[in-house]
Amino acid sequence: MTKEELFEKYEIPQSISPWDDLDSWYSVEIYRIMNKDCSSFYINRKNTLNWVLDFLEKYSNDIQWRKTLEENYKEAKTLYITAKRIVFYFEEYLLKKINQE
Repeated sequence: MTKEELFEKYEIPQSISPWDDLDSWYSVEIYRIMNKDCSSFYINRKNTLNWVLDFLEKYSNDIQWRKTLEENYKEAKTLYITAKRIVFYFEEYLLKKINQE
């Protein structure tokens, strides 16, 4: 997979806004949400950011999951933007991992 394919798949704009201090908190929250939903699946997979890709896929493709997320987290849309920023800033690492699989 190339950078362009990664950004297209997850709808990451090339001009995404810079990392905000709150993004650090939101990224931890995304990780917690995904671990809760996936029974600690990601904890057992060291050095991976697959949880952020899975978050973006679930948010985009699973309407019921997204609805539940939005009901439980007033900042759900901000979590979604933070997940996109994570992909933007860690694209080299993600591509390396994706292309190894």
